[in-house]
Amino acid sequence: MYYVWEQMVQYDKGELTVHLMLNHASRWADIHSHRPHSSKLEVMLKKDLQRLRVRAPEWIGSGASQVTVSKNETPISIDWDGRYLVVQQLQASDRITIIFPLQHKTMERTIGRQDFTLTFRGNTVIDLQPAGSRIPLYQRKSMNTDAVPMRSVIRYVAE
Repeated sequence: MYYVWEQMVQYDKGELTVHLMLNHASRWADIHSHRPHSSKLEVMLKKDLQRLRVRAPEWIGSGASQVTVSKNETPISIDWDGRYLVVQQLQASDRITIIFPLQHKTMERTIGRQDFTLTFRGNTVIDLQPAGSRIPLYQRKSMNTDAVPMRSVIRYVAE
């Protein structure tokens, strides 16, 4: 798990790549994900960058026109590099906001000889039926809303 967390944001020679759209603090940028409530991702830059690359969710096709990106609240155009959307020439303190459609889906799966119905909001399981009688799993009604619960935090990044 540590290695996934460590590699979820990578920096190399002026290029920052965000592989997973999860909340994360680094010495190059702070990443604020609003998923699963909203399809918004904010990247607050701490360093000048030649390129920012952000991996699109699996349900967004490369070059998808329904993805909108803004820099400091001004809409901008982007490039695509396979599954990654690309923003060029950024400065420290720029705020990049990415908005894309949020997928809602229900799947039927057999797990250990038991049939289940899973409900997803984005990549997050928000409901599982049957939930289980003793310890109900994935009963996340609070995540099935567009209201994003926000709170202020102080993040620490080890050098």
